[in-house]
Amino acid sequence: MSHNDGKKIDLAFLYKGATTQKHLPQTAKSLIGYGGCETPRKGEYNVAKICAQQGFWQYNILQRIYPKWLQKNIDIDVPRTRKMVQLFAFQPQVQVMYLEPYLKNRWRVNYTKIGFHGCHSVRHDDHLHLSVY
Repeated sequence: MSHNDGKKIDLAFLYKGATTQKHLPQTAKSLIGYGGCETPRKGEYNVAKICAQQGFWQYNILQRIYPKWLQKNIDIDVPRTRKMVQLFAFQPQVQVMYLEPYLKNRWRVNYTKIGFHGCHSVRHDDHLHLSVY
């Protein structure tokens, strides 16, 4: 889905220091904000694997090309990220939010506005996508 109409926004998840556990303002896991994915755990629905099996090469493109050694040693701050998702879910201007299904379940943010973007897109386990009007 294109972002050129000014109605779509990508927001980085919120992070904390891996060793300090302190909140980190203005940061993402990767230098470009994409590619530092929160991968599915054992037993969770692995969308990336399914999309790859169906031939959707672009779904995992950033995961494949962004070097792991460039990723920052930080952890997702689940309580703050969950709260951010909840706040947007209750905003009437937000039409749709995209987040990987396993993160939606793991973080217990089962709001009707949160949908799956499909394999034709890129992963949404490194950022939150909002469509607003």
